[in-house]
Amino acid sequence: MSLKKQIVSDTLVFHLETRGVKSSIKMTPEAVKRGTELSFNQGENTPVIVLKPLETFFIISKSSYQDLLKNNQFVYNNTTYVLDKSEKTDPVIIDGIALSTLHVVAQIDNTEMWILQNPDFPLLCKVTNNPLGINFTLTDMVSE
Repeated sequence: MSLKKQIVSDTLVFHLETRGVKSSIKMTPEAVKRGTELSFNQGENTPVIVLKPLETFFIISKSSYQDLLKNNQFVYNNTTYVLDKSEKTDPVIIDGIALSTLHVVAQIDNTEMWILQNPDFPLLCKVTNNPLGINFTLTDMVSE
């Protein structure tokens, strides 16, 4: 899978290539600011996918990130994710560098997410135990 980030006007676009299928996934500025739903789109036979107004892809919204910092939890897709303050998890490493991430655990299932500690770009670096079976670990990030 290949993922590239691009900003077009005020729209965040991820260019995704998976299993030979290329898609551009667009998020509204409102979703980036206040989104409450996460898309687990894996690429489709549509060249451009415009997500729902409050749906994000590979990131959580800035407001959800602030909720996490302030309240040690946030709600996405009607699921509460709680900050795991233990240091028992392996860090996400890119090019030999351990990223500063926040580890959260879903309260309704066993989903775990590692979120980049960046209020302007809270990128999902790793997802495990996803009941949808869509688990991943970021290994590289390229911006256009």
